[in-house]
Order: sequence, then C-alpha cells, then structure tokens
Amino acid sequence: MFEMKMRRAIHGVLVLLVTVAAGCASYQTHTTATESQQGVARVTGTVSYRVRMILPADALVCVDLVDISRQGAPGLTIGLQEIEIGGRQVPIPFEIVYRPANIDPTHSYAVQARILGGGRLLFTNTKIYNVITNGVVSNIEVVVEQVSGG
Repeated sequence: MFEMKMRRAIHGVLVLLVTVAAGCASYQTHTTATESQQGVARVTGTVSYRVRMILPADALVCVDLVDISRQGAPGLTIGLQEIEIGGRQVPIPFEIVYRPANIDPTHSYAVQARILGGGRLLFTNTKIYNVITNGVVSNIEVVVEQVSGG
C-alpha cells in the first residue's frame, strides 16, 4: 500500500515537472485541408472527476496520447492537447490530433490526463485508458483523481 502511494506521488511529481518544463502553452487543434491531405486522425472524449469541487479560473487541462508499450520506461507522447478552461467546469471535452502513420498496430496506446491550477497538480488519472489499437478512438471518458494536497 505504501509503495503504491509512493509510486503515485512520484508519478505526480514527474508529470508536474515535465508539464512545467514543457511550458504547458495552449495547444489548439483545428482541421484544415492540409491536415486532411496529410492523413491525420483524432482521439476525442472528456475529462471529468467525481469529487464536488470547483476548478480555479486558471486551471489547465493537459491530455496526452501516449505509446505505453515499453514496460518500465516512460511513455512516448504521440499527440497532446492543453486546454485553458477559463472558468468552465467538468466535463471538459478534448480532441487529440495524431498521424496514423505514427501508430504501430502491435503497440499499446493510452490517453493520460491531468488538471493543473495555481501552478500545482490538482488531478491526474490513475486508470489506464487504452485507445487506438483496441478500436476505441472517440467518446473516451477519462476520470481523474484528486492528488493529495491538491
């Protein structure tokens, strides 16, 4: 039990550090004729949580499409969307654009989500949300859990 809590804490800290290092700038996705010609696909869904809490106005939802095939190694990000919610509340819709040419049908892919507010990690997913190679690419409901101290 202690090891599991420690792993979650370490994972949360690592996610926060990577997010801060990446700058978590707003990433918008728009379909254009060029994208259609280049062959892009999308994973869509919502991010929500079960606790009764209002998100701060500066909250940021970060959703990643990750190749999780390499056990014991960090996942490789295939696509992402970062959403400044501006006072909106859950469920928050997302749309991650990716190139099907970057997908290996023998690999496993998952959606990971986190919510940041006030420079802190508030929520992250604790369940694996498999997508693409298991046939699911839309209407994914990612439920995030509140981080201790968040």
